[in-house]
Amino acid sequence: MEADAAPLDEPVDDDSPIADAAADSEGLRRARRRSLALAVGLLLLAAALAASLRSNVLDPWFQPFDDAVRSWSIDHRSGFATDLAKLLSVIGSSWVSFPVRLGVTVLLVVQRKWTQLAAFIVAIAASEVAIGTLKDFIDRPRPPASLVVTTGMSFPSGHAIAGAVTAFGIVAALLPRGRRRWHWFVVASTFAALMSWSRVYLSAHWATDTIAGTAIGVGLALLTEGLFEGGRTTVATTVVPEDDVSTASLSEGGAARP
Repeated sequence: MEADAAPLDEPVDDDSPIADAAADSEGLRRARRRSLALAVGLLLLAAALAASLRSNVLDPWFQPFDDAVRSWSIDHRSGFATDLAKLLSVIGSSWVSFPVRLGVTVLLVVQRKWTQLAAFIVAIAASEVAIGTLKDFIDRPRPPASLVVTTGMSFPSGHAIAGAVTAFGIVAALLPRGRRRWHWFVVASTFAALMSWSRVYLSAHWATDTIAGTAIGVGLALLTEGLFEGGRTTVATTVVPEDDVSTASLSEGGAARP
């Protein structure tokens, strides 16, 4: 193995995608299962917060935490931080996210990455459905004195969901599993965290609104990728002869194994 080989590097053969999927290593499949487990855990976290609010929307058990975070944010406001938060609010709006998503979709079509395209579109569509449905279902009031114009109810944060699902969805769609993907996941996590911070800092959302929103966005991005990629591998192993799988495995050459 080469010294700079990335662990779990995912071999990609555009000329033979089915045989390529059938040759996926056990380490690669295990990594996908872990992603699915993480996705389910994040979605369950959001569901738990939603259930708590549904039972007592005006005074949930975590309201003291939300109040403390809001008070701290107000006490530490500055002109620069407020301007940065407002800029992030614009970046997280549909005026910016829609062209970015459209561009990624076109790129995936041009590259003929149909599995990644399907996962990306489903994640985005599910996130948009979740935003409107949960806002209406939970019906949580927003914090008072927001510094930006807001619409709709507070839980969950639409900006947090959109920012997280777009950032993580782009990384999952465009990069194979490996060290380089994890580097970009750090960037995506930073962006999602900043987006969540901006909404709380501007008093547009409670902290738990953004925690749930980020969990939903990341969870959907990882869940759809894991399901579509895992499904492709499952189908591939049923239609590709064993000899072809062995040949595909040998053709990976320097692809790293965990």
